[in-house]
Amino acid sequence: AHISLWLNSKKKSISCNLYIGGRDKDENKDLYSYLLAHKEYIENLLGKDIEWSLLENKKASIIGINKNLDFNIKANWEQMFDWFAITASSFKRAFYDIIQDYEKRHE
Repeated sequence: AHISLWLNSKKKSISCNLYIGGRDKDENKDLYSYLLAHKEYIENLLGKDIEWSLLENKKASIIGINKNLDFNIKANWEQMFDWFAITASSFKRAFYDIIQDYEKRHE
């Protein structure tokens, strides 16, 4: 799993996601389920609800936060970079220990 920062030109939005796709499909879904079991704790740490996307028919799953922001407007760039930095750092704090615990249980 890794944190990814996305730009969506169609929706004029940006997002910070935990992308779970580096293993085989079953392992990815197992990690997603493990994280979902900690949803309340994770969302409390982040201070907001996040979008949980299992993507059942895909290898990967995605957990993320979206923000409406037109990144094509240069005046929005500072706000965008600040949001990315703060949100990615918050994601690391919220997910890191839980993923490490998962890894130890599956060695």
